[in-house]
Amino acid sequence: MFLFTLFIHLKNNIQLFNSKNKMFLFMGFFFIFGALWDTFTISRGGWIIPVDKTLGMTIGVMPLEDYLFMLISPYFVITIYKFLDSKFK
Repeated sequence: MFLFTLFIHLKNNIQLFNSKNKMFLFMGFFFIFGALWDTFTISRGGWIIPVDKTLGMTIGVMPLEDYLFMLISPYFVITIYKFLDSKFK
């Protein structure tokens, strides 16, 4: 998913944000909110993550994959939105 999104982003020269500050604010919000929500849910037993199904690296109670997902998903969504918006305008 990340490589596909990066390819779309770079090939079409899509400007995702007006400034780097807005990008960091946007990505930071989703990362912090996602990390807090997932940590809360995992600690309450809402999700059980089998250790043998992950890379084996955890930060707190979450595997590394969850943190990467929180960075890649918003990037994917906004890139595809901007790409489709530019094609159908």
